[in-house]
Amino acid sequence: MPKVSVIVPAYNAEKFLQRCLESLAAQTLRDIEVVVVNDGSTDATGRIADTFTEKDHRFRVVHQANSGVAVARQAGLDACTGEFTIHVDSDDWIDPEMLARLYARAEAERSDMVICDFAVHFKDGKTEIWRQDPGQLDHWNVFGKTLHDLYGSLCNKLIRKSCYAEAGVRIDGNLFACEDQLAVLSLLTRPLQISYLGEALYHYDRTQNDASYVNANPLIKERLTVLEKMEASYDLSQVRSYYDKAIAHLAYEAMFLPKEKCPDYSALFKKHGRSVRMAEGFPFYVKALVLLRIAGVNIPVASIKSRLHR
Repeated sequence: MPKVSVIVPAYNAEKFLQRCLESLAAQTLRDIEVVVVNDGSTDATGRIADTFTEKDHRFRVVHQANSGVAVARQAGLDACTGEFTIHVDSDDWIDPEMLARLYARAEAERSDMVICDFAVHFKDGKTEIWRQDPGQLDHWNVFGKTLHDLYGSLCNKLIRKSCYAEAGVRIDGNLFACEDQLAVLSLLTRPLQISYLGEALYHYDRTQNDASYVNANPLIKERLTVLEKMEASYDLSQVRSYYDKAIAHLAYEAMFLPKEKCPDYSALFKKHGRSVRMAEGFPFYVKALVLLRIAGVNIPVASIKSRLHR
């Protein structure tokens, strides 16, 4: 059993996959396996991944028909054999010490999940450090922070593989985005031992695929779906304030989308008026605007946005 299994979902990633896999081959923690899931790529992705298996026995490739990133992540989880798992997206890379540092923390503190920070790289050459410190490390607090304040990514979290089976968690193949957040939140409903390592060891490349971060209707729907699934499946009374803030923030974001990108705004949020009203930290006039939009009132969002975001 390797200490860590790294899962790399890859689709048409020939421009940057080499960099990603080289960063994994260079890890100072040698007792690892890397499972690349080639999700029906039509470029050289599969060939690049196969070359790593020829020179490094720790690499394996799963070739499958194109099914989306969620199915690819689950295929990697099904195929891997490590004590711990982590995901690395094909357009990103990690520090040589990342897996060693995370695993050492997990061993020292008997952790089920170890969280670290991101180094985020932008097109203008700037790099930002996105801290992911949840503060208190009890699982419900980390759950709440992941609803609203922290990224629900599987890429900055070393997770004990057995936790997935114990919680009955599988990656939801029906989601086209936010599938990782849903999995992380589902895991956090159990009393995991959680650690935080305040180092930016994961390199998040926003120079290659910046369009994926533009708020669009499908992403709004996916983010809302995750929240609704959690409310339907678990008792969220301990984290209700975080849930309400997450709903209100999402409704506020969606309010400024062009109508053609979110034509069903009222239908999406009509059952979430209570969360908007109860959300902490939102001025009354912001809540009022959101509630009016949910009610179907046509308000001049462009002029309002220019005033609110001066």
